[in-house]
Amino acid sequence: MSRVSKIISLSLAAIIGATVVYAQSTQEELNAAVELRHTNMKTRGANIGVLAKMAQGETPYDAAAASTAAAALLAAVSVDQTPFWLPGSENGMANDSFAAPAVWTNSADFEAKSAAMITAAEAMNAAAGVDLAALQAALPAVGAGCGGCHELYKIPEN
Repeated sequence: MSRVSKIISLSLAAIIGATVVYAQSTQEELNAAVELRHTNMKTRGANIGVLAKMAQGETPYDAAAASTAAAALLAAVSVDQTPFWLPGSENGMANDSFAAPAVWTNSADFEAKSAAMITAAEAMNAAAGVDLAALQAALPAVGAGCGGCHELYKIPEN
């Protein structure tokens, strides 16, 4: 099993495991929501890392590995995230939450940024296995998708 496949398998197992924990008391639901989104973000980050290292020449371009990472990224951004963003799971209300209250007070913009990230991941999924130049061309939109949301909707970790 390749490193990318292991990352994907472990991430999906963690998401499934966190989903099982989800049906508890209210505070436990909030904490589980945070855990779900942390797991999803780690999956995104791991796969973006694979793609970025190839784009920057830190690792050799590998069309199969790039395609696998791009597909996993697309799956992570496309999953129904409703259980991740329970009202009350913002920073200070649930364990280890870095979500800004603006996620809920400016939900239309938050959802638009989520949709833009899906679009960027779709473009990366189409480009990643083509060649290095296509991967490099698609990567900035993915980075902008991450940053666009984190700048407004994530409280910086201390």
